[in-house]
Amino acid sequence: MLIETAEWYTGVTVSRTTMGRLLKRMKVRRGRPKPMAPCPWGEIARKQRVAMIHALIDSLPAKEAAVWEDEADVDLNPRLGFDWMLPGTQRQVMTPACSWTC
Repeated sequence: MLIETAEWYTGVTVSRTTMGRLLKRMKVRRGRPKPMAPCPWGEIARKQRVAMIHALIDSLPAKEAAVWEDEADVDLNPRLGFDWMLPGTQRQVMTPACSWTC
């Protein structure tokens, strides 16, 4: 696939051996990318929401309890395979997990 992509960009076809030698010379490695799930809220909005939840919990009467549901069993992350990376780097892949909560 790497050879086909290089051919698509450059119009030049190389053999698997040549591509392997080139990758070795560049010290390119195969590694797993890091899944990233950034919070869609701004820093101020997130802090306000957390403060609101803490205030709600602190103001509960003695006979009431706060409960929450964790969606830990919902798996929204895609399966990530190996990718080519330069030495000292790790590719980051944005994932849909945590796209609506922080």
